[in-house]
Amino acid sequence: MLCLVFWHPTYLIQAIFLPASQKPNIVQQEAADNFVQMLDLAPPEREEALRPEFTLNPVLERFYSFLDRKSRRSDADVPPVDDAVKSIIEPDPQLIVENELDRFCSQFQLKINPKKDKASKKFWRDKPSLSQEAAGNEAGDDVKNGISFDSLVARKTEQIGSLTPVQDFESMLARRDSDEWVPKAIREMKKLITDLLDSSYKGNTYHKAMDCLVALRNGCVQQEEPMEYNNFMRELRSNCQGKRLNDFWELIVSKNVRLINKNEAAESDVTEEEAKGFLAKADGGRNEASEKPPEADVDEMEQLLGEVV
Repeated sequence: MLCLVFWHPTYLIQAIFLPASQKPNIVQQEAADNFVQMLDLAPPEREEALRPEFTLNPVLERFYSFLDRKSRRSDADVPPVDDAVKSIIEPDPQLIVENELDRFCSQFQLKINPKKDKASKKFWRDKPSLSQEAAGNEAGDDVKNGISFDSLVARKTEQIGSLTPVQDFESMLARRDSDEWVPKAIREMKKLITDLLDSSYKGNTYHKAMDCLVALRNGCVQQEEPMEYNNFMRELRSNCQGKRLNDFWELIVSKNVRLINKNEAAESDVTEEEAKGFLAKADGGRNEASEKPPEADVDEMEQLLGEVV
């Protein structure tokens, strides 16, 4: 039985879509454009190379050439690659400009990503709170959580679970096999936050909901989806401030979790002053509410449990 395997890629160009903060600068973009232009098979003032009607399939050509050789001599060895086949499968030296190639490589430096020790398994309550790490800083700052891009992509997360929602959310945002993952991740994260608040009993899910809210803000900034986050924050203020979930809204104000302004995402309709005023109005409303006579605070969950007993 005879089996031949032949694989020789000529060029391999892979485009990775990055957020605005990681887009190439002008010099890098120019170097990439010149590099791609250098690989043009039909440059000006030159005959087009590798025209389909005059180019053999290198795999079939080599296979049948050896098959013919084997039929004449049963002990024939696999011959070296013919020069005609090499001209098809190898880059044309006349197209490769060393200066452009070196310039392209110098503009995109690769760094070794050291392997980190495998963390021990912890329960949610034992893990550091993202909202606590972000305290004292703006909620839009990146949170260093030790999750690499490769590990996020390798997980292939398809939905956000309640056990590790932040990691699931970041993993879905990192997927590049479909355009549907980003809107789906944002939609499921908003639903999870709402569900956590609806099922809250005396604030037992507030910290987890806050971690999810901070992650949602960071993700919307990176993916340039400020309207999704800002509209959700307006809904939260409407549903929480002065109502049963007012304690959670006060937690948002204390953590300084603002709207996404135009300086963070160009698509935002909120200025930096408006983002600050969004929480300032909440503070003012809270002070006015404190001047009014306190109303009886009836916990719906506690009342329901009382009726069952």
